[in-house]
Amino acid sequence: MKALHVLLVLFCLLSSSVMAAATPEQLAAAEKLLKVMGSDLVYEQYLDQMDSDLEATFQRELSGLQPSDNENAIAKQSKAETANVIREALAWKKVRTQIMYAYAEEFQLNELQRLTAFYQSPLGKKALNKLPSLNRTAMRQMQLALLKVTPKLEEIKKDMVKDLKASLKARGEVGFN
Repeated sequence: MKALHVLLVLFCLLSSSVMAAATPEQLAAAEKLLKVMGSDLVYEQYLDQMDSDLEATFQRELSGLQPSDNENAIAKQSKAETANVIREALAWKKVRTQIMYAYAEEFQLNELQRLTAFYQSPLGKKALNKLPSLNRTAMRQMQLALLKVTPKLEEIKKDMVKDLKASLKARGEVGFN
């Protein structure tokens, strides 16, 4: 999972200049590394997790409400459409090449080859097997830490809205809700 996070960060940072800097040998080595790491499967698992998170988000939005069957159907349809748009935009076949270029830009050919050899080793395979669980644990710990500061964050947001409304009112502007 850590590898996937690295992949996504690198993908987001890509530019056309990055794509021009990679050699064919580096790209081939990057492609092999991604294959050895099972990046396509990890990526698919990540998208599945995004689906679960999206479902939880929609459930939170409806919590406290008593939606009718029609409203539940509308929410379900919206969630499905959202998930489809995200999956289409982030499909492995669409991002694979950009991720290969990112790896080729960040690592020399010999480094890509050594990484591939590592992930083919027993320890590398163990690392690939354990990283998703370790990352889930780390994410849970981060979420718990954020839950502790959520009231403070809400207070900051509330103060900001109050201050913005006062500033807008002082300028004679129409405020917002």
